[in-house]
Amino acid sequence: MKDKEQLAKDFVKAKGVLAYNLNVSYENMFKWGFEAGAPKWNLVSEKLPEDDKLKLVYIENEINPIYNSYKVCHYEGDNWYCVGGRNSQEVVSRWIDIPEYKIE
Repeated sequence: MKDKEQLAKDFVKAKGVLAYNLNVSYENMFKWGFEAGAPKWNLVSEKLPEDDKLKLVYIENEINPIYNSYKVCHYEGDNWYCVGGRNSQEVVSRWIDIPEYKIE
């Protein structure tokens, strides 16, 4: 089993696009990942967000899976609204809450 530090490093590496979208440093992303440990993904088919706060989502491209990606979105009125928009063939399949963190 990986220790918390390795989980944090893996989290930052996999979610680097999130640091760019939220305009935070990788150092802060590391702290965030370290605190978050291994996040538990929610499947959209099983659970939808109960608030309109930003979430990290996994987007699946129905036409070409090579374009599957992560985006920052919020859920409101039965729709996902993503930073930078979404193409019509993109479907949100899972999401996680973005942990609270302080930008130092």
